[in-house]
Amino acid sequence: MREVFEMSRKQTRTYKEITEQLGTSEETVKKQVSGALKVLRVKLGVLIYILILIHY
Repeated sequence: MREVFEMSRKQTRTYKEITEQLGTSEETVKKQVSGALKVLRVKLGVLIYILILIHY
């Protein structure tokens, strides 16, 4: 999941380019990027919550 996400975001590759390089389906790439974004949202939410608690 991390490799696909980094290829998508850091290397700005399209899903099709990632699919061709890794030999997976485009649907798999989409699901892995989506899953990585969900994990990041959760972690970011927890971090923001902690920062708010520390601030007050």
